[in-house]
Amino acid sequence: MQTTIQEKGQVKIAIITPAGSMTSHMFYEELDRVFKDMINQDIIKVIVDLKNVGQITAPGLGQLIGWHNAFAKHGGRMLLINVNRPITHLFLITKLSLIFEIMENMEAAIQAI
Repeated sequence: MQTTIQEKGQVKIAIITPAGSMTSHMFYEELDRVFKDMINQDIIKVIVDLKNVGQITAPGLGQLIGWHNAFAKHGGRMLLINVNRPITHLFLITKLSLIFEIMENMEAAIQAI
């Protein structure tokens, strides 16, 4: 999992790029650690780049929802980019597309955040 920090003026933006399928307990633990580190560092603007994620299971969706809410609670935002067709379909049928902000690309996400 790759994490980079960019600055947009005075605001720090974390760009998190997980890889693989969001289906294993180890994957969830690593993602939790990364998100907790962001909040502990007061970095509450997050872009999750899903270009290297093939699939997401129900626990993975639950984790994303939980962290989306955690960042929002701290006054931040979590945006998703590079969401593949099967995951987009999953967000649509579960109505999670109403919760998550899915952007077309990195530039659009940075502008929006």
